[in-house]
Amino acid sequence: MILSLVRHAETVVDPARDPADWPLSDSGRADAGRLAVQPCWRNISRLMSSVEPKAVQTARCISAASGVALETCPALNEVKRPTFRKDYIHRVEEFFRFPDTSCDDWETAEDALARVRSVIQSLDSEFAEGHVVLVGHGLMWALARAWLMGQDKVDPGKWRAMLMPDVSVWEIGPSGARLISDFEGIEAHREDVAVDRQSPCA
Repeated sequence: MILSLVRHAETVVDPARDPADWPLSDSGRADAGRLAVQPCWRNISRLMSSVEPKAVQTARCISAASGVALETCPALNEVKRPTFRKDYIHRVEEFFRFPDTSCDDWETAEDALARVRSVIQSLDSEFAEGHVVLVGHGLMWALARAWLMGQDKVDPGKWRAMLMPDVSVWEIGPSGARLISDFEGIEAHREDVAVDRQSPCA
């Protein structure tokens, strides 16, 4: 199975609202449209996203461009955390450092990883020869990346290096996972003919 993990595009940050409810910003919608016309979305077998608006809005662009129906999956939602905090980076580092501990009522890294691992394993058994695209969130994809790499813990620097939107592509097989391309931003998935194509989210 070819697995593409897509991080959502830029959001409207509103500390007064639950981060799970944040939508894409205007520039985020434009970037999602640019991402959607890249050649990496050819021959998709299945397209799924978390139920959070920022992920759904990003995934809808890919759906419109590829013609593949979008399915939502709560198991792909971002790590459960109560509110946005000014010391967010510090909390994230603690989250990764202590994967079996809930810091300030955050979901544990172990529990969050269990969610996404179950989804990926189930899809691999169903689409062994297909290309599956999952649209989700930075913390979840950092956890998934470490697991696919066979690492016990996440390097926070890998999470900080992710862009919005961003894509990582893997080949999943009987012997494990092989990284094809890491999170590198839109430009890494561009081809000349795609630059002039109309965005499906315009």
